[in-house]
Amino acid sequence: MIWAYYDESGEHVDGDIVNMTVAGCVSTSEKWTVFDAQWRDFLASEGLSEFHMTDFEAWVPPFNFTLPGGGRDKEKHNRVLNGVLNLMLEHIEGFYAYGAVSMFDPERNRLTANL
Repeated sequence: MIWAYYDESGEHVDGDIVNMTVAGCVSTSEKWTVFDAQWRDFLASEGLSEFHMTDFEAWVPPFNFTLPGGGRDKEKHNRVLNGVLNLMLEHIEGFYAYGAVSMFDPERNRLTANL
């Protein structure tokens, strides 16, 4: 049996979606079980309970890692990113992504595919 995880992300302009991406990972159930446990353990070791790339790259809580002087803790940022990527590369057998770019057509009042 295989296990798959997919998620979507999009870019909005004035409330309309202009870009949509669906990405995911596939692996065997056995590998995914090990991956899931190691993922949770790694995040917990960094004081995190979840990981969201959008928030991580924007440095918003809980990913606003700071140094005692108030600056960004880039070392921790890179350590966390490399840690999750290494876990994924170790346990995930396939990575997939699909993207679509749309344009809002004001005369039709809906999104149209830009193919």
